[in-house]
Amino acid sequence: MTSLASIKSNLLSFQTNTLKCVRATKAEPNRLAAARYRAPRQKPDVPVILIASSHDQLVNTTCSKQIASQWQCPLSLHPYSGHDLPLDDPHWLAEVIMEHMIIRR
Repeated sequence: MTSLASIKSNLLSFQTNTLKCVRATKAEPNRLAAARYRAPRQKPDVPVILIASSHDQLVNTTCSKQIASQWQCPLSLHPYSGHDLPLDDPHWLAEVIMEHMIIRR
């Protein structure tokens, strides 16, 4: 059983490792890769929740809304975060994941 503290710890670890990677490579967002992405028409055979950020400069939330509608799955939108949601608000992300796990039980 995964606890909220465990999810938060994993997200904070991810945040630290990602920041190291970004600093090392000085990478800029790859808009071309995002533009080429096409979601499968069918939802995966596992429980799915889509999580997006309302101020994402790389992926338009309209795309996430369309996928959620096509797949008939829940969508959680962060009210102010950008594309790097695990970095911007890991606690909010952990809460959304935990709520989804609790609802599924």
